[in-house]
Amino acid sequence: MESKIRTGHIVLLLAMLSFVALTQDIVQARTSGVDLSIERIRFDHYVRTNQLVEFRVTLKNRGTVATQSLSMTFEDGVGGLGLAGPIVIKPGETRDFTFGTSFNRPGEFSVKVTVNTGGDVNLKNNVKTVIIHVR
Repeated sequence: MESKIRTGHIVLLLAMLSFVALTQDIVQARTSGVDLSIERIRFDHYVRTNQLVEFRVTLKNRGTVATQSLSMTFEDGVGGLGLAGPIVIKPGETRDFTFGTSFNRPGEFSVKVTVNTGGDVNLKNNVKTVIIHVR
């Protein structure tokens, strides 16, 4: 009976390892075409009124084709900034962009970043919203 239990554990362990390997393959697989993704936005989450805040936006091309150009908008609830131009991001490449702003009153603000590039096949990862707290 002990032998059957060990065999069962080994089969279960192998099944779990196979699932983990398959999941990693799916996560690491690249999308066919251009797939620009907002990976993260780094910033000080708590700031004071009128303090300059830098938002560092990390983009990654998760696709198999390089971008030819892109446009990015940054909306801070008070106004907006934009970036557009012939920017090439190769497949698998990551690039950082920085936007700066300040808030003239205390409160909780929603900051939204949107990126667009021609032929992007996955628009679900092109928008990211974060919250900043101003004291």
